[in-house]
Amino acid sequence: MMSKLIKIGAYIKDIINPKRLYISNYFKTDFKKKVLISYITRPFIAGIDVGHSNSIESFEVVKIFHNLGYQVDIVQYGAKIESIKFKNSQYDIVFGLEPNFLKAIEKFRPKKTIYYATGAHYSFQNKAENDRLLDLKKRKGVLLEQRRFVFPHESSIIADAVICFGNKWTMSTYENKCKRIEPVRTSAYTFFSFNEIQDKKNRTEARNNFMCLASAGAVHKGLDILLDIFKKHPDIHLYICGDIKKEKDFFDLYNKELLHTSNIHYMGWTSPDSEEFKKIATKCAFSILPSCSEGMNGAIPTCMQLGLIPLVSEECGLDIESCGIIFEKNLIEFIEGIILDCSQKSDSWLRRKSFDSYQFAKNNNTMKAFSKDFKIALNKIL
Repeated sequence: MMSKLIKIGAYIKDIINPKRLYISNYFKTDFKKKVLISYITRPFIAGIDVGHSNSIESFEVVKIFHNLGYQVDIVQYGAKIESIKFKNSQYDIVFGLEPNFLKAIEKFRPKKTIYYATGAHYSFQNKAENDRLLDLKKRKGVLLEQRRFVFPHESSIIADAVICFGNKWTMSTYENKCKRIEPVRTSAYTFFSFNEIQDKKNRTEARNNFMCLASAGAVHKGLDILLDIFKKHPDIHLYICGDIKKEKDFFDLYNKELLHTSNIHYMGWTSPDSEEFKKIATKCAFSILPSCSEGMNGAIPTCMQLGLIPLVSEECGLDIESCGIIFEKNLIEFIEGIILDCSQKSDSWLRRKSFDSYQFAKNNNTMKAFSKDFKIALNKIL
């Protein structure tokens, strides 16, 4: 425990150091072409974080630009760019996330600009989450804080091109809001084998167990919808893997459901490489996420690689019709009906869909697939 605290302390000390918010010439090359990436610097300082696939994907992005003959600089996307002393006075490409994507364009006037869209367009996302909050207010009489609000910006419009996590649905949110857009598939971490999980799974019990693996923004992710459904059905179980306690208003509103309802299991943050996560994945037949807005959600493919069958909203940006279920409507009654129907599925159906889910994620949500898509996108743009 002490060693972990020391590592965390060392990381905090590094990350508040302006020198750690900007990495110059990561590969120490003498290439003439230069790219500035406005994204996350943490993986290059503290190593891979298994909590999110963006950590390892950032390494792949940097490597691809390097292999194309670019000297690579990286700046933390939200750092105060004005306080950073850049060693280069110009760049051929500025790539990445706002706000420093826009600030770098203004500062360096690059030849090519590529916006890295990790979610649906902000105008869609902000409205979708606000609508969910207003719907919750109608049910509970309380208006909660909007957790995933994105400040309006013109990144996609200004950029020469957009590289977007997602599918056709996600890209549709950028219609008339960009010059061109190229999709990439998200990757997912895998720490346990499909067979290892499936060999220990009791499907008679598992068909009644559902996992919700989600990050910040409980209402955004649809957790309120799930809690309002599962509290009415004591024979089906919901396992919640996410740090909801950080959202005090939500945690207080749903305290009874989260802590004092026998079939709802609040697990807190559960790392995908932990034995606890493995146990939950073995117990459950389904992963579920009625999110209101994503680019291409990565939590669901993480579960799919272990054979959990996905039940998701269209807004998750996943084309999983062949192996799971996409909610046609994000209404409580509609989702409730699907959950109850799934809890009655036969062993043969569960086995088939479980294997199909594993195969889908294995073929579509790997670092190999992400790398292939990113290279194709870049080649088209450049």
